[in-house]
Amino acid sequence: MLNFRQVTLSDRAWIEPLIRNSGELGCEYSFGNIFMWSSLYATKIAKAGNFLTAEERVHCLSFLYPVGSGSDEELVELLHELREFAKQEGCPFRLHRVSVAGAERLERLLPGRFQLIAQRDDYDYIYRSEDLISLAGKKYHGKRNHIARFIEEYPDWSFEPITPDNAGECLALTRNWLAQHENADPVLLIEQKAIELGFAHFEQLGLVGGLLRCGGRVAAYTFGEPINERVFVTHVEKTSPDFNNAYPMINREFAARMLSGYELINREEDMGVEGLRKAKLSYHPHILYEKYVTVCKDVSPENNGKAGDTNGLCLDR
Repeated sequence: MLNFRQVTLSDRAWIEPLIRNSGELGCEYSFGNIFMWSSLYATKIAKAGNFLTAEERVHCLSFLYPVGSGSDEELVELLHELREFAKQEGCPFRLHRVSVAGAERLERLLPGRFQLIAQRDDYDYIYRSEDLISLAGKKYHGKRNHIARFIEEYPDWSFEPITPDNAGECLALTRNWLAQHENADPVLLIEQKAIELGFAHFEQLGLVGGLLRCGGRVAAYTFGEPINERVFVTHVEKTSPDFNNAYPMINREFAARMLSGYELINREEDMGVEGLRKAKLSYHPHILYEKYVTVCKDVSPENNGKAGDTNGLCLDR
């Protein structure tokens, strides 16, 4: 029997090992992300054997593709449970944040039972840490120029890790920015709450961050967490509008000073924001990590593998 409930800090103890051992690279498969953004997506989690899944209720009921070390048989059993749960709620059975590997596993286990819909706005941008640190070659010429201008304009700049002593300054930067944008997207208000939640439980969530300081003021900050020993995911990156070229500078310095031990850095999705997409592509991702929504045609065993009707399925994210 699935028991979906609110995520708490104590859940980190069992969730992180499941994610770490799964080999999953998606940014949503990090405990900090689940915890910080649970209010936006109305997230509730459930443990099913050796799997983690979660329900979200934004436009409609949807389940996070299960992650864990369970067997194929256990996954199929869990999918049947999720489908029955959705049926009792009067909703279509829908999985989100499904990777290519996840989609292939679904097709192998339940061929022809799912409709696959690409979610380009949710694709993660994953970079080699050595690329973000060295910015070598012609393709990063512009980034090196921006950094050179920052250093020239702010010769007294410095970098420091985020600690309890300076976290309040980082929060003040974000609050000041939001205060200057009275007509900001409501999602930014929710993002502010997520950031504040992250800072409130920074050490408990295992977050790691750094900031740039110029003339005694915080010019930029960033933080995130490791998914596993190979991959670090950057959750937040903010700069003050008072400082030019701070984004490329905090990006390079954070990677160089605190992330060199990771092979890959996941800088999350672009959410369909044109400017953000252009900026993330300009860093030449090593992997554009595809994600899909799957909607169930019919995973009922008694249907003998025949696809059911997909009319009227809720496809909006």
